[in-house]
Amino acid sequence: MDWLQWQAGCFFQGGTGDEVRSHANLNMNIIMLIKTVIMTAILALLVLIGLNNNTPVDFSLPPLLSSVVKQPAAIMYFAFFAVGLLTGAILSIRIRKAQRQA
Repeated sequence: MDWLQWQAGCFFQGGTGDEVRSHANLNMNIIMLIKTVIMTAILALLVLIGLNNNTPVDFSLPPLLSSVVKQPAAIMYFAFFAVGLLTGAILSIRIRKAQRQA
């Protein structure tokens, strides 16, 4: 019995662990706030680009498109932003394996 108590004391320094959890939650909340502010700023910039760039732009991509696409610059910016956002979202998805229960 003394051996089990000694072993538990080596790895667990006491307390309930609430301090660690509250610190982790605070960090996660700050990170979420920073991400929200950055996304809002990017979307506001996208709106400004859309309002101020109405002239048509030629877009050609010979390997994928056979003809030139002519769209307003704002739509091109929005399309590039959407592709980048979706790519980032797909790359950040974590696939967790199911844990086996013994």
